[in-house]
Amino acid sequence: MLSHFMGLTISFAAIFTLLATLRGLVERAFTPVVLWIAILRFAGAVIFLFIYLNHQGLYSFYPWLNHLYVPASWFLAPSMYWLAVCYIEPEREFTLSQWLPYGPGIALIVAYAAIALFLPDQFAHLPVRYFQTGQLHWLDSLMIAGLMYGLVMYGMIWHFIGHNLDFQKLKEQGALRVLIGIVVGGFLGTVFFLMAYLFRYMDGIYGGATALAVYTMWIWVFSARHPHLGEKYEKAIQHARSSRLEGVDLDQLKLRLEKLMEEKVFLDETLSVAELADYAGIKHYQLSEFLNRVMGTNFARYVNSHRVQEARRLLASDSEASILSIAYQCGFSSKANFNLAFKTETGLSPRDYLKSLKPDLDS
Repeated sequence: MLSHFMGLTISFAAIFTLLATLRGLVERAFTPVVLWIAILRFAGAVIFLFIYLNHQGLYSFYPWLNHLYVPASWFLAPSMYWLAVCYIEPEREFTLSQWLPYGPGIALIVAYAAIALFLPDQFAHLPVRYFQTGQLHWLDSLMIAGLMYGLVMYGMIWHFIGHNLDFQKLKEQGALRVLIGIVVGGFLGTVFFLMAYLFRYMDGIYGGATALAVYTMWIWVFSARHPHLGEKYEKAIQHARSSRLEGVDLDQLKLRLEKLMEEKVFLDETLSVAELADYAGIKHYQLSEFLNRVMGTNFARYVNSHRVQEARRLLASDSEASILSIAYQCGFSSKANFNLAFKTETGLSPRDYLKSLKPDLDS
């Protein structure tokens, strides 16, 4: 009975996590956070699936298919690391160097594909044989190494959190404690599975996967019941972050930013936090903190508010102008982004705003 429950729970988690990955990619605008979540979920779905297949004793005719969970295990902790970074430093921009923690996993996939193509017999070893006989295959060694690499990455996560957050303020922030709890849960899960592998405790793998499946479902339900939790995370993190504005003249910085907005640097649709910070003569993380803590906004809202003001001026001066052309003139990359920012700022769509101007124009 318990074994049947474990099998159902793990299989449900595999299917659910895979569907959640696809839904997230389709429904949400592409951002680094969406990318890291997708990789995390997909790798988790693969691992859940193969634990279920091993639990049921189901193996593919093509032996290399039976071990896809091994490379997947190398992608979990790096994704958790970048998620922590993105939540704590939302101003950080995506760079190719952020793929470096995934380097071992990517190299493993390439090597895995080459071995599957040229030496397929290397995959004849069944995943459960190590637990039954103690015979350590190179695939088992890679799985154990992947879990150890995960612990290294969790150490980096903890170092990053400790370096950037004030733990005295952290105690006051319930939302942030939830986020830290998720990271700690991932770390403890990695430790548990590593111990289960080292001591060849197969039932521990199944039991741990079942517990992790229930934990994953709980996180999803909790997030669904609290849709604005992300905003609470953002505010909690900004409150708990150690200030990096020491030595910065905040009044002078505000004047510099106002001057830059008067010069309409926001008309450049590719304007980034780093570029605006360079113009203002500070570091990008200092600009982000200044906008969050002092101005009560963030980079996107700050820049878009000035773009919308410019758009309102252009619409008022030429009510016959194309809304799309004005959107591009004001630095928006698409009409959809323009409409969303305009309505957020004014409460009206650009078209409704134009209609509201017509009585004044007619008079």
